[in-house]
Amino acid sequence: MSNAKANSGIQTAILKVGGQAALAAKLKVKQPAISYYLYKRCPAEKAIEIERLTGVPRAAIRPDLFQSTGKQKNVSKKDRPLRSHQKKKAA
Repeated sequence: MSNAKANSGIQTAILKVGGQAALAAKLKVKQPAISYYLYKRCPAEKAIEIERLTGVPRAAIRPDLFQSTGKQKNVSKKDRPLRSHQKKKAA
């Protein structure tokens, strides 16, 4: 995986909580899942949860799904990723 590009949002979250194992514990997943999120793709629901736990914006973790608002907002379970028709309008 050393040739793969790491997700900078996930990297920031990992640093904020003290490592991959610590982030895994907070998300109630195993450490290899965090490595997958770092080098492959983080599920939208986990991006929202990471934002809530660490303050790292979901748009930094999944810019393909979420818009950057420029300010932090409270995250609720009602928050969902953009749908395909919303992504086209946002672009």
